Amino acid sequence: MIANIFEILHREFIYVWYYFEVQLRQILPYFLMGIVIGSIKHLPFFDILGLNTFIISLLIDAFSLKL
Repeated sequence: MIANIFEILHREFIYVWYYFEVQLRQILPYFLMGIVIGSIKHLPFFDILGLNTFIISLLIDAFSLKL
């Protein structure tokens, strides 16, 4: 009886682990890209040269995002 409960909990743990791993794999690249774009956007050097929009448009085209 107790062994059966542990077996069920083990299967559920594996299912939850796999679910969150898949979610993380799908979301992480876009999350990191947002951090990079946000960091580039706020650099004074790029703002002075007017390269903000150029670099961001290149990144958006590279990842083919529709904003």
